[in-house]
Formats: sequence, C-alpha cells, structure tokens
Amino acid sequence: MPFTHIDIQRERQRTSALLFLLLLLYYVLGFLVLWSLLHPVFHLINLFSHIHPWLSLRELGVVVLVAVVVAAGHWLIAVSGGVERILASLRAQPLDPQDRYHRQFLNIVEEARVATGGRHIRPVVIPTIAVNAFAVATTEKNGVIGVTEGLLARLNRPQLEAVVAHEAAHLLHHDSIMTTIACSLFGVFAQLLRISRSISTESERNQPVSVIWLFVPILWLFAGGARLLNVAISRQREYLADATAVRLTQNPTALAEALLKMSHCWRGVNETDESLAPIFIVNPGERRLDHEESFLADLFSTHPPIERRVEILAALARTDIPSLSSSIQHQPDTANGAAADSHTTASPVPSWWINSQATWQGPYSADRLMALAALRPDSWICRDKADRVTRAADDPLLLEIMRARTAENPASSRACPRCRQCLTPIDYEGTQLDQCRFCLGCLVAEHHIFKILSRREIGFSDELKVKVKQFQKHSVMAFANAHRIPLQQDPSQIVSCPACRHPMLRNFYTYQYRIVVDRCGSCQLIWFDHEELEMLQAMVEASGVEDRG
Repeated sequence: MPFTHIDIQRERQRTSALLFLLLLLYYVLGFLVLWSLLHPVFHLINLFSHIHPWLSLRELGVVVLVAVVVAAGHWLIAVSGGVERILASLRAQPLDPQDRYHRQFLNIVEEARVATGGRHIRPVVIPTIAVNAFAVATTEKNGVIGVTEGLLARLNRPQLEAVVAHEAAHLLHHDSIMTTIACSLFGVFAQLLRISRSISTESERNQPVSVIWLFVPILWLFAGGARLLNVAISRQREYLADATAVRLTQNPTALAEALLKMSHCWRGVNETDESLAPIFIVNPGERRLDHEESFLADLFSTHPPIERRVEILAALARTDIPSLSSSIQHQPDTANGAAADSHTTASPVPSWWINSQATWQGPYSADRLMALAALRPDSWICRDKADRVTRAADDPLLLEIMRARTAENPASSRACPRCRQCLTPIDYEGTQLDQCRFCLGCLVAEHHIFKILSRREIGFSDELKVKVKQFQKHSVMAFANAHRIPLQQDPSQIVSCPACRHPMLRNFYTYQYRIVVDRCGSCQLIWFDHEELEMLQAMVEASGVEDRG
C-alpha cells in the first residue's frame, strides 16, 4: 500500500481525534461498569433502603457526570506531568558532559534541533544495554529524545543521526504528543493492575479468599485501555517518521542499517512496560503481529514490520537488504566512531600492542595504554596490522600520552582504599572513572557501569580471556549448590569507601557475573581491583547479551 505525505497526515489527524474520543468514552464506560458491580451489592446488603436493583436514569446521569469530571482531571494530570512520569518509569538520566558518547549524542540532537526550526529538544539516556530510542512530549516546548546506552555503543555517527532524525520527526509531526498522553493515561492502570496482582497473590498465602480479587477484573478492564492505543495509533506514523528522517539527513542507508542492527539486538524485552511500546522506534517486546502486514496487524500493532521499513529505505538508497546486512557485518563493532566529536564518520580508533615481561599484550586503546604501569619511553610497541616494532617514544601519539602522563594532572580528592594514594581521573570507554596508578584498581559510579559494559573500545588479551574462562568454570562449580547464598564477609578484605569513608559491602556484581566487588550503597560507587572490570567486560561480551541470537 503506497503512502503519501498528505495521506499519512490526514490519517494522523483522524486517529488523533479518535484517540481523544476513545479515552473519554472509556472513562465513562469504566465508571458505569464499576457502579454496575457495586450497585447490586448495596442492594443485597440493604445499605441504602432506597436503592433499587437497577440503575435509574438519575443515577446514570450522576455516574456519567462524575466519570467525565474524573476523566477530565486525569487528562489534565497526564498532560501536565506525563513526560516526567514516563522518564521516571524508564529510569532516564540527563547527559554526562564528561562522557564522550554523550557529547556526540548532544551534538547530534543540537543539529536536529536546528534542522527542525529551533524546536526545543531535551536529550536523555536510559542506563541499559538494550538497543532502542524513543521520543515523548505533551506540548511543543517539552519534547524529549532518549536513547539507550546500548544504542550509543552499537551505532556509528551516521546511524545515530538517522535515529535522532526519526525521533525528531515524531516531535515535528506532533504524533509524539498523542502517544505520550495516551501512554501516561493508561500506564497508571497497568501499574495498578500489577500492584493489585502482587497484593492478591500475597494475600492468598494468608487467607483463601481475598477482597483484592474483586478489584482485579476492574483494573484489568481499565488496563485494557493500553491495548486501545494500538487501534488509535496508526502504524503509518513510523513510515512518516522514516521518510522525514531521510529528508532531514539525506541518508536512507544509515537509517536502514540502524533498523537492521536493532532488529538483531536485544531491544528491552521484559524490561520496559508494554504500555510504553508506542513511544519507541522499534517495539521493545517480541510480538508476532509486528512481523506481519494484515488487517489484524494494522489494528493491534503499533509498529510496522522492520523488514518492510528497511525494504522501503533500501529502495530509496538503490540497494537491497542482503547488501545492507553485508555492510553491517564489515563495520567495526561498537561506536568507535564516537571517539571524536566530529560531523563526519570518524576513522577507527588506533590500538597498540606492548611488549611486557617478554610477552606481547594487547590490543590496548590509548586511554588503557596510558594506565599501564609498563608503558615507558623505551617500551617496545607496535600498531595493529603493522609489522614495524618501535620504541614508544618514537610513536607521535604515544609521545603526547607520555607527556600528559608526566604533566601535573589534577588528582582526585578520593584515595585508593587499598594503597591510600590519591586516585587519578581517567577517560575509560568514553566516560570518567578514578584509577589508582599503583594497584590499577578503579572506582566507578554505578550509573556508569552500563556505559562501560555496552562499549567495545578496550581489547582483551588472550591471557585475560583464558583467565575469564577458568574463573567462570570455577565459579559454576563452586556456587552450583549456593546460587542465592550471600558472599561471606571477610573482615580482612573489607575496605572503606573513598567518598564517605564508610565500610563497603563486598559481594558479587551479580549472580550471573560473580566478580567480587566492593560496593557502597549510599554513594552508589563500586571499587574494582586490578583486572576485575576488564574481566566483567569480557564476560558480558562473551555472553553476547545484547544480541538476540
């Protein structure tokens, strides 16, 4: 079915009016059902002697009036605070100005803001390794474009530009206002339904019959309004946003490649509320209807098939899906293009091997190499894919690194919990952390962990990979019968938090990745001893958790 700009705009206006009408009618019908359930109960227990077993015309009018008033109030609340509630539900965070990936994302959003006529756009980031993006707004002045840490790590700059342009198109066409208000309205009922189910399940353990069960069907009826979004919100808005993104970027290939990458990655299944699916560029969940083109799919699915969207974009770029897939496979992993804030695709980040203790170790990025105690002017190094071995002092880039290393760099006010020496702020995987130059341990804020685990700038030596495999094998054998038993606290191993000086809790990073770390719950800081952070990264990378396959 061909789509023109005018046809899609007209369809959007019709569905917007239909959505507002459905929401108002839904509140009225919901209160009528609620009163119909309670009315016979009042009659049976003779709570009010004048109550009849049927609804009078007067009572019907009162119920409708109350429903309209409550619906109007709920509508105003959703419009006034819908954006912030959705951002809080997604755990969205403001950008970190010291993070290289975040700075690049900010630059792209600024370009999109200029391209859309100076529209206000606030960028945010979700701390998850899922690969997805969204846009929300309730007015023209509070538009928000958000991306996940996984998306920043997996897409290069042109692909990220295309995704941001797609989300900016939703803000430009005002369909994000419709989806945000609807999600804010019905998301409340979905949350209440989950809470009531948990309460009723807990009550079942204490008493056979719980009164809570009487309200679950009512809440289920209200929560079903989220399903009505699929009826009122047309899939065609995604085609319109794709077309607008191509017009803004003049690069249909980049958006097609971005959609293909997202289709092969974990997009947030079971992590994101299903009622919020319409705000994302691709559905976080896995639904069969999202892969079909039929009447039922058009009626009950908010996202068109990714394959169809890629086919349309590939036709604009005069290519095909196999060619795009082949191009993606030959692109460098992670967003190495984010290594520099430029307006063109950056060249791959250089990496080095270093000869330490008669063995070659690497590859290391410049930031990681600078942190190595083995790096000296007379160290033997070689570049990747280069057969010429030179001294570190003969490499222009490394020479600048060593000069910066010997300069008077500002030291952190925090001290290493093991060496008692001042920690040094360093750039690691595009973000900031504090490292001890003596033991090479590092202090990381918990909200930076998802950034580091999503990115692939740091290379791992074969020795470390073997060490990780041996560690995982030993971990499985040692904890097979104690999967949920907390780690025993050894007083001799407990260290003080470098920020608040209180004792840190020594436990596993997670039960899936049993790296023992020191964690401060009040400061939200984690201390990794030497190689523990690299081992955690290697475990996550080896598990391929971002990939669906």
